[in-house]
Amino acid sequence: MAAATRSHPDLLASSSPGPGEVVADHQALPYIPDDLILAILRRLPAKSVLRFRCVSKAWLAMLSSRSFVDAHLEFSAAARPTMLIVPGKYHLLDPRRLRTAFWMGFYKYTSGGADTELLHGERFPGGVASWFKPMHCDGLILVYTRHQELMVCNPATREFVQLLRETERDCLSCLHDAVGFGRDPRSNTYKVVRLFYSSEHGGGLVNVFSCRAEVLTLGTNQQWRRVATPPRLFNPHPAPVHVSGFIYWSDVSDPNNLVLLRFNLATETFAATPYPPCKLPGHACLAEWEGELCCFWVPAPAELAEIWTCDGKADAPTWTRRISVRLPTDTITPGLAYAQGPPTVTFHGKDMLLRGCRKLYRYSVETEEMKRVAVAVEDLKYDRPVDSDYLQKISARVPSSSSSFTLSMVP
Repeated sequence: MAAATRSHPDLLASSSPGPGEVVADHQALPYIPDDLILAILRRLPAKSVLRFRCVSKAWLAMLSSRSFVDAHLEFSAAARPTMLIVPGKYHLLDPRRLRTAFWMGFYKYTSGGADTELLHGERFPGGVASWFKPMHCDGLILVYTRHQELMVCNPATREFVQLLRETERDCLSCLHDAVGFGRDPRSNTYKVVRLFYSSEHGGGLVNVFSCRAEVLTLGTNQQWRRVATPPRLFNPHPAPVHVSGFIYWSDVSDPNNLVLLRFNLATETFAATPYPPCKLPGHACLAEWEGELCCFWVPAPAELAEIWTCDGKADAPTWTRRISVRLPTDTITPGLAYAQGPPTVTFHGKDMLLRGCRKLYRYSVETEEMKRVAVAVEDLKYDRPVDSDYLQKISARVPSSSSSFTLSMVP
């Protein structure tokens, strides 16, 4: 209790009686200490906190304050994370166009069950293009489509915002773009970072391709700003990861010397981080695990997976191989050597969820036990509104993206 009081003293003042306010008789209405109220409220689900905002203007101000939002986020992040699934139900309206979706649902899923809980659904009367794997930071979800549409959603509060498109430019297909998302710890703001290849005429019929970068800060005028040019090439796949104020992409400029391109959200500058000393060739998946940069590396042939973590030191980062895991054979896409497709991985607290070939496994890092989950993500059913335009259930086995997720009140 005392620790909560020291960390967030301004919250307590917002709920205490002010000058001229009438306070009920303590015998009729026992007094509850402010720090106890705070300790209770920060433990509640976001859905309950939203209801309590209606109690009074003082509670509305308190529960909307940045101090309470941070306190609630801190407690939620320490609890067991939730798995968020964003299934894609697409329609091919025109063979010359990309697949189109008119509905986007954000679903909470507890592995092992067959049902999901719809946290928020968003309709698009004009349709949006199919999207890449959504990115998560502090309860906010960034969605980026193949038509360069950008959307941010907090499924817990059901806030949904479409962002301004990037600046006009002569560029390659957005399939070669790389978008990152994370929190700047210095300004306590959330930023969207976009890397892309720009083509310029180098004389005659030769085009010169160069890397460019733009940043958009949420909550501002939503204008894209050009920042320092990335020093190296980048790879949009695998998806980037945000860890402690840095965004990491894979670098493909030298296949024999793999490095990670690191972007500092506070200084908005680029640098390079060495890859873990893995056996080449192989498949990589970047993730945040227990507050550290993690690389899920599967060398060819796809039989074993290595889990490496980085201490995050900017000057001399050190990689440590934490564990090696033998992959379930029924999660590996058949192929020859490097062409084999390893399962995707989602870190879920102390566990890893391995997903491949319509199979889902849970691996416990503490017990080193691998268990098959009875219901794969592709076989889940998703509730949808019943009206003339939408079916109640999305048909099973639709494309979907999953990630570890924290329920928060971040606006």
